[in-house]
Amino acid sequence: MHLLLLFYLVSSSTAISSQNPLGVTSHAKIVPLDHATEKYESNIENAKNNARNIFNTIHSAKRQWGSSVQHNGMSLIPAIVPEGTLLYHGDTNSKHVRGMEWLAFEIQHAEMFAAPRPPFDHRRPGQKPFAEEPRENHRERVRKRMLFRDPHDDYPDPSTWIPGHLHIYRANRELRLLYLDGMAAANCDRGTYDTQTYILMENKTTFEREFENAQEMCEMASEWGVDGIIRMEIGFEIIYCEFQNGLDLVNTYQSPRKGEPEDIKAVTRFETVRETAQRYHGIDSRRLILIYSNMISAYFYPVNLTNPVPGNEDPRLVFTDQPQLTKIKSDLVAEIGNWYTGSSRFTDWQSQVVDMITARYSDRLKFMATDLDHEQLLGLLNTLLNMYVDYNKTSTRADHIRTCSQHYLLPITSKASQQDNYLYAAVETVMTRICSTLFQAWDILIEELNSSLEVKPSSTPQELIQRLNEWLDWPDWKLCGKCEDNEVCFIAMFPFGTVEDHYFPRCANESDISNPSGNHGLPGGMENYWWSWRGKDGEPNHPKPEPPNLEEDL
Repeated sequence: MHLLLLFYLVSSSTAISSQNPLGVTSHAKIVPLDHATEKYESNIENAKNNARNIFNTIHSAKRQWGSSVQHNGMSLIPAIVPEGTLLYHGDTNSKHVRGMEWLAFEIQHAEMFAAPRPPFDHRRPGQKPFAEEPRENHRERVRKRMLFRDPHDDYPDPSTWIPGHLHIYRANRELRLLYLDGMAAANCDRGTYDTQTYILMENKTTFEREFENAQEMCEMASEWGVDGIIRMEIGFEIIYCEFQNGLDLVNTYQSPRKGEPEDIKAVTRFETVRETAQRYHGIDSRRLILIYSNMISAYFYPVNLTNPVPGNEDPRLVFTDQPQLTKIKSDLVAEIGNWYTGSSRFTDWQSQVVDMITARYSDRLKFMATDLDHEQLLGLLNTLLNMYVDYNKTSTRADHIRTCSQHYLLPITSKASQQDNYLYAAVETVMTRICSTLFQAWDILIEELNSSLEVKPSSTPQELIQRLNEWLDWPDWKLCGKCEDNEVCFIAMFPFGTVEDHYFPRCANESDISNPSGNHGLPGGMENYWWSWRGKDGEPNHPKPEPPNLEEDL
């Protein structure tokens, strides 16, 4: 057995390091492969190099939590909203919307835009009444009123406030949509908008042109036979391109008038966060279906993902060559014709594969990286690894690792697309890293138990697992755990939250989240995470903070 361990100590680090990015701990620049058929083509080596990012993309798709932790999405995925699905819209009038507008999956999200509002902002003399403003201003105005203290609370005559309307729509057919992963509805300069700015809009726009960008994306979508774009902010939304096509207006409800008892705390930041938190683990597949087998991802290509802010590892597309971006978009357009044909035969990579892996390993990996005694750690490793060893047969550790790494890929008996090959390679790369690390830790413990360890290992089992976890970077490890009934696990979700909220999510109550000062009552008093992050020189105002001292907060 000790000879086997010597083999591990000498060769496993070499084998792992040769499989870039198994040793990568950041979103580093990816150099185009010399042997690629064309310089800008997607290929399986890029999928392996970006394995952990692709794995996390699949795991976090249509999930509020993971898409908030890793908010810079790099993928575009075909989506279907089934016939009969209810969707919601907040508006200033009760009429069936014509043309392009926004839909929400959750009632509270839409009610933000259906709340009553004053006839005009009395602090700005000469401004047109809100009723005469272009409707493209309405969305941004509501966001700002929810983010900051309502600037109209002291308006002298609440009876003149204009009530809003909540619309309920039902899909009268299958809706075909394009899902942009990450926090793609966060129109800010953190990189959340990159797939729109650089791929869809070909670097001819900025995130500030929210309404115009939506219109231009809908022009593209109509040419492609797509009904709209799904994105996420504090809640999932659809930029729906033609409300008269595919939607039935079921009903509209006028909101309570300002100052009436029914208006008191009807739409609050805390309740919006609480309802959004119900989607931390995803939108039900009966309401939203993603077709991973036809997804297009920057991670499949030899792109430069370097973030322009030193020390920030969030992937960006700002340094990617324009020909590369053009290639990604052209592949997207070419692929669209295949999106919705025979979708039932495609693999649900999230539920069939990735979720099965995280369900078995996530909690245990987090626990095994703590200060356990050897017997506890050995017991957990026995639990995870014994099934991959047939003690009635002679086999090698390489055989065991191979069996382990391919176990959750066994449902993939056929691949319907090239993307299936990329996803298979990415998942296999991640599982090879997990299995290799756990078997290495297992052998160290067994050798120590047998007192036959002749060479002291360079790393303890816990250190090996800690490095594995740092590389995997699974977003669920940042979840708060069980909060009190009057609290919610809060992370920065556009447009709310501070730098500390992003890096150190915690249970927060209504007073914390509704605090209008911008810091939500959490320690540090930092400014909004999404906007106040760069100074005039382009350097970040707020680097990653130290963890808050929770004992001092009590």
